[in-house]
Amino acid sequence: MARRTTLVTIDDKDSRDHGKSYLITEMAAEQAEWWAFRALQGILGGDAEVNFNAPLAQLAAQSFKAMASIPWNMAKPLMEEMMGCVKMSLPSNGSRELLDGDIEEVSTRLRLRQAVFELHTGFSLRGGE
Repeated sequence: MARRTTLVTIDDKDSRDHGKSYLITEMAAEQAEWWAFRALQGILGGDAEVNFNAPLAQLAAQSFKAMASIPWNMAKPLMEEMMGCVKMSLPSNGSRELLDGDIEEVSTRLRLRQAVFELHTGFSLRGGE
């Protein structure tokens, strides 16, 4: 069975990335498991408060926010690995690896990270609060 994918198109008219589309593909199961394990280690080692008794959608949203408490030297490889799931979607229906300049706004990078997280957890972070 193929890995799940989602297409994110930036619709913010004030964004330099307006109209650009990005294809997100989920990690292989082993890679995703190790990514989650390393993220959880960082979260538990930080100052974040995560209620592990919360419903799964709420737990996913708390965990995503708690990633901000991970020390930068642990967070950087995790964040880079997340962006490894993102490709530039081309008008010709193809895609390619990201190049410098494909993403011009920090807000786009944050939106793409959120979409990567949602694809892997199956939960919308907007609905998890």
